[in-house]
Amino acid sequence: EVEDASVLETIILNLSKHDIRKAAEQSLVLRDPRLASLISTAGCHNHLKEDIGQQMELWKANAMDNFIQRDRYHAYELLSGKLDNVLTQYRLDWRRCLACVMWYEQSVVDPVETTIHSFLNFQRRGVASASVPMYKEFGNKSCKMEATDTAFELLKYLDTKNGPELKRILSTSGYTSDILDYSLSWHLVSVLEGLGVLDYDTAGAEAQESILHVYFGYMLQLESLGAGPELVLY
Repeated sequence: EVEDASVLETIILNLSKHDIRKAAEQSLVLRDPRLASLISTAGCHNHLKEDIGQQMELWKANAMDNFIQRDRYHAYELLSGKLDNVLTQYRLDWRRCLACVMWYEQSVVDPVETTIHSFLNFQRRGVASASVPMYKEFGNKSCKMEATDTAFELLKYLDTKNGPELKRILSTSGYTSDILDYSLSWHLVSVLEGLGVLDYDTAGAEAQESILHVYFGYMLQLESLGAGPELVLY
C-alpha cells in the first residue's frame, strides 16, 4: 500500500505538469486500467469532469470516500477540477498551481484571464503557493524582499479586467536578488515598446517614472561594468 501511495503521488505530480502519457503509464504500473483511461481523457470534455465529480459526491453521500486511498481520491479530485486538496497537499509551486487551474479546473474554451482570476482566488484563500521568483523559491529563501515573479506579472497582460502594474513588471526583485541588475527590466521595456504595448510619450506619470528608473539604472550598471559610452548611450 505504501508503494501504491508513492506511485499515486507520482501520478498526481505528473498530472500537475500535464504529462498525461507518463501519468497513464504509472497507472498501469498499479494495474489500474480504469484510472489510466480517465487520465488519458483528462481535459478533453467538461462532461467527463462532471461525471467524475458526481461519482465522488455519490461516494461521499454513502460514506464510502473513507475507504478510498487518500492519494487515489486526490487524483480523482484533480481530474474532476476540484483542486483545494491537491494544491495544498503536494507542495506545488505557483507555476504548477496555475497550470492545474488552467488544465483541470477551467475548460479549453475559457479565456486565460478566468484562470488568472481563479488562481488569485486560490492564493487569497491560502491554497495556492505565492507567485515568488525562482531565486526565493529554490535558492535564497531567507531573502526578505517582497516580490512577485516577473513571469506572473507579465501574464496579467491577459487580464483585461485588472491588468498589470508596470512598476511591478519592471521591478528587479521579480527576477533577481541583485536589486541593481536592470538587464531584464531594460529588455522588457524594449520588447514592450517594440510591440506597441508601451509608449513613453502617452504613458502616465507613474509609468514614465518606472521607465526612466530602468533606463538610468541600466546605464549606471553598464558604466559600472566598464562599458564604453557608445554602449551606455545606446
